[in-house]
Amino acid sequence: MNSKDLMGLTHLPEYFKNKIDAVKIEGRMKSILYVANACKHYRLAIDAFEKNKSIDHMNSLTDALSQVSNRGFTDASLISPAQTSSISYDWNGYSKSLEYVGVIKSTKNNKALLETKQPISRGDGAYLMTPTQSSLMPLTLEIESLQGESLSQAVPNQHVWLNFPAPDHGILVR
Repeated sequence: MNSKDLMGLTHLPEYFKNKIDAVKIEGRMKSILYVANACKHYRLAIDAFEKNKSIDHMNSLTDALSQVSNRGFTDASLISPAQTSSISYDWNGYSKSLEYVGVIKSTKNNKALLETKQPISRGDGAYLMTPTQSSLMPLTLEIESLQGESLSQAVPNQHVWLNFPAPDHGILVR
């Protein structure tokens, strides 16, 4: 038995109608990627609704939230008491289509300093997620050591330079 993750994004118009000032995003036992993805897409949705009084691209926002590790979603307890549908009785593991590779710590001389969390190799396809971009930016990885030597791969918990400028605190995914 496993509870589904809470998804309140579709209820955003009701938050505005009821003058709700804050939304708590679960993150205590979640990955950095999950929290960053959730915060980013809630922020985009809030800004879009505040500007247009509608969220025309709600499906794309909920699809983007579904890309990171999750246990399925429910809106249980947001509009009515939780029911049995908020529990996964036949849970077979987390669903995800994106993998957290590392975090951009800083940028210098048109290069991004990456702290790796997963192994990566030169030429790997990856995407950069930033707080302000609505879509993922595709990249092809060129990796250098901190001394500027070309590397064919990097291992977890290694700091390496990537040959592209990136905003500080972006997240690299694949």
